[in-house]
Amino acid sequence: EQLMRLGTKVQMLFEEKGKETWFSGYVQRLLQDQPKEMVEIAFYDGEASTVPRTDRDVKLIDQGKLRLPPGAPKPQRAGPHVPDVIGIMNFIENFRVEMQLPKGGLADLIEGLTSPASSQLLGDLYMSLLYCAMQAAKQQLLVVPDTWFAETTLNQYTWPEVTRRWIIFGPWGDIHKQRCVEACSAVAALPQQVCGCKATPQAHLAMLQCLIEDCLEFSSVHENIEKRLDKSDDLRRNEALRQKDFAEGDKAYKKERERREAEINGLLNDEDDPEPVLEIPPELIESNDDDKQSKIDELQEEFERSHETWEKKRNNKTRAGERERDQADREERRFYDRHEKQEAENSSKLEKVQVRHALVGHDRHRNCYWWFPSDKPNLYVEPEAAVPGSGAGEWRVYTGVEEIEKLQAALDIKGSREHDLHMGLEKLKTKLSNVASVMPEALGVAEMSGLRQGKQFAAESESFQMLQQEIQNVAEVLEDEQRSLLEAHSPAWATDMTKAADCTQLAALMLLIEGAISDSLAPKKRTEVKREAPAGGEAEAGGEAAAMDEDPKTEEEDVPAAATNGAHGEWLVEGSKYVGMRVRRNVRGDDGKLVGKGNGMIVGWLPAEKSDFYCRETGLPAALWHVRFDDDEVGEEDLEVSEVQAACRDYDQLQAALSSSRTSLVGSAKRPDEKKGEEGAVQEEPADVRARDQADEGVVDMVEAGNKQSKRALWTSSLQRDAWRAGGTDAGK
Repeated sequence: EQLMRLGTKVQMLFEEKGKETWFSGYVQRLLQDQPKEMVEIAFYDGEASTVPRTDRDVKLIDQGKLRLPPGAPKPQRAGPHVPDVIGIMNFIENFRVEMQLPKGGLADLIEGLTSPASSQLLGDLYMSLLYCAMQAAKQQLLVVPDTWFAETTLNQYTWPEVTRRWIIFGPWGDIHKQRCVEACSAVAALPQQVCGCKATPQAHLAMLQCLIEDCLEFSSVHENIEKRLDKSDDLRRNEALRQKDFAEGDKAYKKERERREAEINGLLNDEDDPEPVLEIPPELIESNDDDKQSKIDELQEEFERSHETWEKKRNNKTRAGERERDQADREERRFYDRHEKQEAENSSKLEKVQVRHALVGHDRHRNCYWWFPSDKPNLYVEPEAAVPGSGAGEWRVYTGVEEIEKLQAALDIKGSREHDLHMGLEKLKTKLSNVASVMPEALGVAEMSGLRQGKQFAAESESFQMLQQEIQNVAEVLEDEQRSLLEAHSPAWATDMTKAADCTQLAALMLLIEGAISDSLAPKKRTEVKREAPAGGEAEAGGEAAAMDEDPKTEEEDVPAAATNGAHGEWLVEGSKYVGMRVRRNVRGDDGKLVGKGNGMIVGWLPAEKSDFYCRETGLPAALWHVRFDDDEVGEEDLEVSEVQAACRDYDQLQAALSSSRTSLVGSAKRPDEKKGEEGAVQEEPADVRARDQADEGVVDMVEAGNKQSKRALWTSSLQRDAWRAGGTDAGK
């Protein structure tokens, strides 16, 4: 019988772009007080639709037909969500150590699904699964942004947005859209409220299952599964050998019991030493002698003495046999007790190393019977799939020892399946608990009292203010290059920072800031080219205007002609105001780590139509400027317009810092006031260029020592980072 109840999985027909499509959902409410019986169907993206219960565009997903052995009690219907919740809980229990999954039981998981704002487990579970899934993708050399799982960004407030990006736009996004349709729909509602409160429990289940599928590609999970399978094979192999030895020992003890029984019977019927019998000769009985009675008394006394002697011998033999039998019985009991103990130990070891929980057994109709340690009171029945490979219907459940004993009594132990099921249930009865089950009949968002709502609102408000203040603190210390990268991604980021409405928007902005910082510190490719003789180039009038908004009336300076033939063609020395300007850039070692900063000069440029270079932010052709560093070991570098502007500002800031101390530290030491021009003649440098070059190297080192880039690119201090983490941990409780 197909039953419509809370949580029942359904499909509803919609017309999308002129094409009829079935969308998956579940029953959220039954409205029976209407003129027509109505049902509210919720979809995984947070939308809902109310339709008549008999609507032809709504169909129930096959719930399966359960056939039971004759006389078996009828089980109750388990909640439609039970297989999904149990599957996730089993994954957590099996891979908790390898994947560093959070601690918690079935009750904690259900509480997290129904009330995400007050659950620490749900957020920690999402973050652990996200980290493992991204590591699995990186192991397969797929591109995963570091900011998605950086320690400073993936927290209790950003995981909903990171989950949405991973499922939809991650390296396996196309696979998710085909394999995890419900999860792709569910992520739309995930970041709409803090801690994923807007998403329904069914939506969380779909997304968690999607992340678990991705985590199965993680090498640690693969290695763990292989180790468990190998260990399981070894345990089963050893168990088979032990069972063989047990069978031989059992056979030997049976023969020993038969021998002892025969020996006891031989003692009772010993033909070599029969029991004495009083025999009075007939002639003595018939005689009339006066001493007849005395003779009979003598025979009686002799009989009693011989019988007493015989009885002592038999009792001695019996006691010796009993001692031998007791000793044999003790050895036999130890043998069987040892067998039961080893069987229990092996069973416990198998439970610990198995990849999935073992079946209790099958009945004659091939229904599967499951018992899970996380839900001890219940025995679940999984009906056989109507079509192989189509999946089973809704599960049923027996609760308590009494119902399970009734089921056990209805089984036919002559059949192999039900014999094994009977034995499994017999062992299971010792593990069953009479405590109430924590599995609810239906999953729904928990109703919150006014006090609890007020506490949650206060916690969210406090966390929002703290997040907003911290983002403002971080924004104040951003470098110009980082601001340029941030504006390229989101031109209105400064406005969004002050007008954000909730923590989710601030979390998205935090990800953008982290991405800009990461891009600015990423190693740049440097081109090592051989210096050639300076060569002139024709001016490209208006060429630079296509690459940047530059004033066309800017007066061009007389700069040295030092163009080289690079990877992008012959560099031009005219047509750009930046040619000849001094710059300052981050310098990285061979290992990619920041080792300091280097000064250089822009010696040439190429407009967008000649550079054969595409901007990584916009994807459009962009101009390039060629920088030659003062240190030959640093080499040369090609920059975009935003990088050029930032490098020029960094150099100017350095000169401003040096100007106040140049007189006292540099003294009268000056560098030559001339340098060679294009023709090799000695020419006087412009005043501003000459002033830039007068910085003493000792002064530069002292200023650099105080201006080194912090390793914590996102945090201005460790106190701010700790405050951010503390707020993220306490928020929503």
